[in-house]
Amino acid sequence: MKSLALVIADLIDNFRNKSHTQLGPKGVFYFGHSANVFSAIVRLGFAKDTTPLLSSNFNDMRNRKWKSLYLSLFASNL
Repeated sequence: MKSLALVIADLIDNFRNKSHTQLGPKGVFYFGHSANVFSAIVRLGFAKDTTPLLSSNFNDMRNRKWKSLYLSLFASNL
């Protein structure tokens, strides 16, 4: 199995090739568990909040971007 860094690099290369040359596969699929999806989301910089979630600011962070319920259920796509 490829490491996460290689998977992300491959994914970005596929997007770049497709956007610049229109060449390459019509789809690239990677399969894994929610932990893999969370790792990829973090590595790509998605759902990054500017304020860290703490017990003292929990009520203020109700509209935070990082909510595991919305980012990855048992089965999800990225």
